[in-house]
Amino acid sequence: MNTQIWYTIINPKSGNGKGEKDWSEIRHLLEDQQILFDFHFTEKPHHAINLTHEALDQGFKQILIIGGDGTMNEVLNAMMTHSEVKTSEITIGVIPVGTGNDWCRSQDIPHDYKKAIEIFCRGHKKLLDVGKAVFSNTGTIRYFSNIAGIGFDAEVVEAVQKKRFENGSVSTLGYLWYMLKELMSTKIKPLHLQWKEGLYEGPLLTGAVAIGQYNGGGMKQAPDAISDDGLLDITVVGNMSKLKILINLPRLYSGSFVKMKEVSQYRTEQLSMTSPETVPVETDGETAGCTPVDFSVIPSTLNVIVPIRS
Repeated sequence: MNTQIWYTIINPKSGNGKGEKDWSEIRHLLEDQQILFDFHFTEKPHHAINLTHEALDQGFKQILIIGGDGTMNEVLNAMMTHSEVKTSEITIGVIPVGTGNDWCRSQDIPHDYKKAIEIFCRGHKKLLDVGKAVFSNTGTIRYFSNIAGIGFDAEVVEAVQKKRFENGSVSTLGYLWYMLKELMSTKIKPLHLQWKEGLYEGPLLTGAVAIGQYNGGGMKQAPDAISDDGLLDITVVGNMSKLKILINLPRLYSGSFVKMKEVSQYRTEQLSMTSPETVPVETDGETAGCTPVDFSVIPSTLNVIVPIRS
């Protein structure tokens, strides 16, 4: 097999059908750059996991993702659980087609196909960290490349994911609608966080355990996160009124909300999270499980093509 061939995974439902509609344009741009690729469309949720395992079994070591955060997350989890191929041997490229594209946003990969492919063709590789969530009640392990959301954030993801499975993607405006809808019914819950350097015991509205900076279609939940520093950035929003949340919603997109008195920030390598109540957790915009959960970071694991930063 030609090792320069990219095994390309396309999610046709990404971006409310943009994956299918725009594939012809993206394909021509790749061909113009003389990129060799073998492409496959996902046919159902979680299909990218199977496709990634098949690619690695067949000897492919280069995977190009045409999709969004969900597709990226599926490819990552397949890579991390494949028994024969080390993650350091695999190179990942991403052309963002999804609705949120928060991983690409965190890595400064533009939404413009031509510009994204120019970055892809330059082939600048960088090893990024991967987050790991272990749910002790079920034994489930989930890996994430961007952000794990807890509490209210995960409730919104669950509602959006249900809608997405029924009708395809949800737009950014649609995500905001579900966010406002869930806000009316969400409740503050008690949270216990334990890590080597400290402890948090207090109320939780929403929170993030982060490798990257953005989630929820451009919300800067972890503005200080660095994707290759070997650390998890923790953001906890405590007992904040719903009115105050609505008034300060623009600050969630700018990242300045972390300066509010109800918000706490921490940075660590490992973290245990428990609660006397059930607190939901999502990883990279996918429903993952509930507390209790242990988080850790796996440094320099994901080999991806990103822009050259000055």
